[in-house]
Amino acid sequence: MKTALFFVIFTVLFLNCSSNNSEPILIEIEEDFSSIENPKERWEAYELEDYYIEQGWSCECIQPYGVEIYVKGGSLLNYSFENFLDEELQSEEEFAVTRISTIEKAFRLIDEYQNVADTVIVEYHPKFGYPTSLKIDKSFRIADEEVSYTFQGLKRVIQY
Repeated sequence: MKTALFFVIFTVLFLNCSSNNSEPILIEIEEDFSSIENPKERWEAYELEDYYIEQGWSCECIQPYGVEIYVKGGSLLNYSFENFLDEELQSEEEFAVTRISTIEKAFRLIDEYQNVADTVIVEYHPKFGYPTSLKIDKSFRIADEEVSYTFQGLKRVIQY
């Protein structure tokens, strides 16, 4: 036990000393709470305050986009867009406010629209419980308001 603890402490100290602090350090998540049936409770069991995830989204009115997201303390810390080309918006930051979603925000969207939207379709990650696919159609009668989110590539962030 002492050897394992020493190894963990040594590894963290080594990574801290050898890092140039320009790139976050990401690690796989070893815990497994997949036995918890409720996806939201399963997600919460991991107690991930600092994580990395890849998000994609599409809607009828704009082209699909993707973004890499870094969350620290449960809040969006940093993001990096893939192929940001929307000329109608003034900046990536303006777009980020309306489209980027943490996992916690995705769960809030599910709760918000579950009983009021015409369609809410959710697929959950079998191990971690976060929504891997979320499709919301607020109203069948309104064109171009449907939105779809995807999430993948979850990693724990141990240093920013």
